[in-house]
Amino acid sequence: MHSLVNTLFWVFLTWASLGLPIIGECQAKVTTGEYSHVIERIWLWDQYDIVTEVYGASKQKILLVQNPGHPWPMKKHVGSGPDGKLTYPEFMSDLEQQLGKPGHTPDYTMQAPDSGPGSPSFVEASDKLISKNWRGIMKVEFITPFEKNKDKNDYVKFLSMVDQKVHAIYAEFGDDPKWKSFLADKQERSRKLLSDITSIRKQETDEWVKNQMTKDIEDKNKKPLFGLGLKETYLVTERVPTAIPGQTGTYEKVNIRETWRQNRDNKAFKADLAKVGIHSRRDLVTWAENLGKEGNVGPNSPQNQTHYASFQIWKTLRERLVATLGGSGTCT
Repeated sequence: MHSLVNTLFWVFLTWASLGLPIIGECQAKVTTGEYSHVIERIWLWDQYDIVTEVYGASKQKILLVQNPGHPWPMKKHVGSGPDGKLTYPEFMSDLEQQLGKPGHTPDYTMQAPDSGPGSPSFVEASDKLISKNWRGIMKVEFITPFEKNKDKNDYVKFLSMVDQKVHAIYAEFGDDPKWKSFLADKQERSRKLLSDITSIRKQETDEWVKNQMTKDIEDKNKKPLFGLGLKETYLVTERVPTAIPGQTGTYEKVNIRETWRQNRDNKAFKADLAKVGIHSRRDLVTWAENLGKEGNVGPNSPQNQTHYASFQIWKTLRERLVATLGGSGTCT
């Protein structure tokens, strides 16, 4: 394989089936996608903390809404805090659908990151959730009463809804002396978390592009696999520093333009691309930069679309918050 650069740069991102990012000389224990899911849970805690503090835990109707009369203990969503508010360890247990489950006791040694003296850092809090294997995709219909449909856009709609509700709180209570300091702190925490999440999701996208370039076009039964079917030796790659907080090392990213340039006289390379509707450098660059976008050139699987939608919603949430704070929402 061609290799352009050996620099130190990169982070964490992948859904199931992707290769693991390299940390030093060893492989990371979790994929980038799983790591992003963990940080997303911490971000959701902050949103829950906002709505329950401002509206009251028993009155808010956005996240893990209280239902003390529900016959199933795991669907009561009542914690030991004021007004039945879930504490941080109870909230994390509830997201995992464990709170109230027979035999389960929340880990009350867990603390929200950067929440006071002795509390863990964001990295330490993330690692704690990973150690419990609480790093999967959450079920939207369990978390909120607003999303009952089970299509692939559930998570995107859910995140957008939560963000809109919280921004309404910022707009209404942001200058209220009672809430000004609390909300300003939450905005800064969200800025950091969203920055980490979008960086991780960007890395996941880069890793996913490489995965799809070498995946077969179809399986032995002619079932579409939506890959480009390229030989890995055709790819020109570079090592980039990982974006996973608290970790060092690199991951492998394909240099699309250089891959085309070094294969411009490779008839087999161009023939493979032609099979999937890619006929020029512009087509290949467009496919990679918009992988998963509806109407994109080349093969486009439902899984590609899920990846694209997930990255775009977190990018949008970050840009919206940064714009609210008066900065630049550009994500590099």
